[in-house]
Amino acid sequence: MEGCPLSTEILIEIFARLPVNSLLRFKCVCKFMYSMIKHDHHFHNKHYEISRAKTDCVIFERDCEDSPSRFSCGALFSSVYRDSDSGEIGCADLNMPSPFVRFVKCADGVLCLVLDRFSSSERFFDFLIWNPSTRETKALPSIKTPEDYPMKLDFTFGFGFSNEMVGKVVVVWSSTDQSPDTRETVLVCNQVGDSWRWRQIESFPHIQDEFCVDNSADFYLGGKYYWCLLMYPDQKPAKEYLLWFDIGDEVFGLVGLPDKPLGGGYGNWGRKCVWTGDGIIALICHRENLWEVWFLKESNDNNNSNNVGWHKEATFDISRKWIEWFPMKIWNLKRDLLISGWCLDDCGGITKFLVSIDLVTREKRVIDNICAHSGVCVAVYSESLKLL
Repeated sequence: MEGCPLSTEILIEIFARLPVNSLLRFKCVCKFMYSMIKHDHHFHNKHYEISRAKTDCVIFERDCEDSPSRFSCGALFSSVYRDSDSGEIGCADLNMPSPFVRFVKCADGVLCLVLDRFSSSERFFDFLIWNPSTRETKALPSIKTPEDYPMKLDFTFGFGFSNEMVGKVVVVWSSTDQSPDTRETVLVCNQVGDSWRWRQIESFPHIQDEFCVDNSADFYLGGKYYWCLLMYPDQKPAKEYLLWFDIGDEVFGLVGLPDKPLGGGYGNWGRKCVWTGDGIIALICHRENLWEVWFLKESNDNNNSNNVGWHKEATFDISRKWIEWFPMKIWNLKRDLLISGWCLDDCGGITKFLVSIDLVTREKRVIDNICAHSGVCVAVYSESLKLL
C-alpha cells in the first residue's frame, strides 16, 4: 500500500485482530484493503484463528411453537454467546437468510444451510452457504432424492474446506434395509470453473453390518467432516465409531471410540462426540448423574482400534433435580460444556433449561435469558471472513 510507513506484514497482523464489522468498513479504503479482506485466503485463515482464540458462539435450535409441524415452518435458531467484556452469557435470535432451514453445518465460521422442500411425490434439498458475520450468501445447485432407492432412505450431510481452501458439500444417501438393495450413494458439490456442480464418487467404506449415522453428533475439523456411526453386528452389542470424510482427498475412514465402562450404576451409557477446537475431539459420556469427558488428539494416522489416543479429561456429577439432559457442545474456548434438558422447578413442574458447566471448576451456570429451545445444538462458530 503506497505511502504507508508500515510493511504489508505488519498491516496484516494489525487488521487480522479487528472484528469483521470493522474490516468490512475498511474494504472501501483502497484496492489493497479490498483485495485482502475479500479474496486473500491466507488473511482469512489468520483472522479466523485469532477470532476463534478470543470467543465463540453456539447455535441451537428453538421450538417452533407457533406451527403445528416442524416441516411447515422449517427450524428456528438462536445463538448463545459470552460477552467478552462482562463475561455474562447472552442469547440472541439468529436471523437466517431463509425461513425453511432444516439442517445447519458449520466450518470455519461459515454455515451450510440445508433447506428441505417437497413437490408432488418428489423431495428436494436446497443449499445456501452463509457467513453470519458478513451476511454474505451463495446458493448451490439443488438435488433431488433418488427415485430408485428402497422406501427407507437416510441422508447425511457434511460441509468443509480442503487444505487448499476449496469448499465442498457432501451428501450420503443410504438405505439400511436388510435386502439386496442395501447401498450407499455419495454426492459431492464443489466449484468447477465458474459454476458449482454435483458429482457422484465411489468411496464409502464397505460395512457389512447394519448401521446408522447420527446427524446430531457431527462436526468439521482440520479438513475432515465427522459423524458418529453405530454398527449393529448380528447377535452382538452395537459398536460405535467416528466416520470421517477427507474434504481434499474425498475418502472416508473410521475412528474407534473408547470401550464403554462396565458396572457402576444403572442404565446404558449415552455418548456424543463434539469438536472442542485446537484440533481436539471430545467424547461426552453420561449415565444417571455421572458424566465423563474424553479427549482425542486428531491425527493423520486414524486408527480403527478402540482406546487409541483417548484420555479422560473430566468427571463430574449432575443435579438429581434434572430429569433428563443431553450434551450439546463444548464451547467458550474449550472451557465449558453446554447441556440441555428438563428439570423440576420449585412448584413441582417441569421446565426446560440450558446449563453451561466449567470443565475445570465444575461451576454450573444456568442460561435463563433464552427463549424456548428444542435441545438440538447444531454448531459452534467464531467470526470469519470466509465464503466459498
